Amino acid sequence: MDFRELQYIIAIAEQENISKAADQLYIAQPTLSRFLQTHEKMAGAKIFQRVNGKLKPTYFGERYLDYARQIMHLKNQMDFELNDIAHQKKGRLNLACPRNRRDGIIPLSILEFKKQYPEIDLNVMESDTTGRIKLLMAGDADIAIVYPPNYNPELLYEPIIQEELVLCIPPRHPLAGSGMVKTGCKYPWIDIRLLKNDSFILQPPTSISGRLAAAIFEEAQISPKTALCTSSLHGTLEAVSKGYCCAFIPEFFLKSTVLTPFPACFSLGGPNSHMELTAVCNKNFYRPKYIQKYIQILKYTAASQLEYSD
Repeated sequence: MDFRELQYIIAIAEQENISKAADQLYIAQPTLSRFLQTHEKMAGAKIFQRVNGKLKPTYFGERYLDYARQIMHLKNQMDFELNDIAHQKKGRLNLACPRNRRDGIIPLSILEFKKQYPEIDLNVMESDTTGRIKLLMAGDADIAIVYPPNYNPELLYEPIIQEELVLCIPPRHPLAGSGMVKTGCKYPWIDIRLLKNDSFILQPPTSISGRLAAAIFEEAQISPKTALCTSSLHGTLEAVSKGYCCAFIPEFFLKSTVLTPFPACFSLGGPNSHMELTAVCNKNFYRPKYIQKYIQILKYTAASQLEYSD
C-alpha cells in the first residue's frame, strides 16, 4: 500500500462515483475501476457498496478511510514542514474567507502576499462562519478569517482589527441630520430608541452583524420592524440609500462603498456595536512561516485601510 493508493480510495469516497473520482485524479475511469477491484481483493473485504447509485463506504471502508485520512494528513504535515525548513520558497496557503467581504482588505492583503511570496499557491475558499471553522478543523484551511462566535481551545486567535457596526438611516430621514458628538464615537451618536417605529433590514441571526443587532435592540428594549433578512450588504445599503429602511453595516464595507445619496451614519457606542476581525489557525497543524507572514500583512492592510478612510 502506498500514498497514491490511499489518495485513490479517498477520492472515490469524496466523489461517490468512479468517473468523477477518475476526473479528479486525472486518470482513466477503467484504470481506477481495475485498481478498486484489485485493492478490495487484496484487502479481503469490500471497501465500497453501491447505495442509490452512489458508492458508499462499508463499515470496513469507513475504518479504512479513517486511517487513510490520518496517514495522508501526517504525510502532508511532513511535506509542509520539511519544505518549510528546506527553502521557504514553495508552498500552499488555503484561506477561508467570508462571502461578504468586499471592502478590499482581503484582496489587497492577498496581492501584497503574492508580491512577496510569488511561488506560494494561495487558494481562497468562501463560506459562512461555521463552514470556515469546519474547514480549519478538518485541515482544509490554514487560516480562517472570522468574527469568532465562541472560543475553541484547539484554535489560535490572532486579532486583526476592531470594526464598528454602524447604524445607517436614509439620507432624507427626519433624524438624518441629528446626532451628537460623543467621546469614543467615530460618527455622531444617536439613541437607537428614536428609531423604534422604523423598519430595518437585518443580517441573518447566524452572522456576527445579526447577533450584535439583536443585542442592541434587546438592550434598548425595542422590537424593530423587520423589512427583510439578508446577507447582502450591498443590497441592504442601496435600500437604505433609497429610503426604504434602516440597517446596521460593518464599518469597512461602508467606507469602501460609493453611493449617491449616501446614507446618514451614526455610532451607538457600547460593546455591542463593535466586532473584532480575527485570523484563526488550528493549533494541531504545522504552520509554515509564510502563514504568520500573511497574518502580519493582513493586519497592516486593515490598519492602513482604516487610517486612509478616516
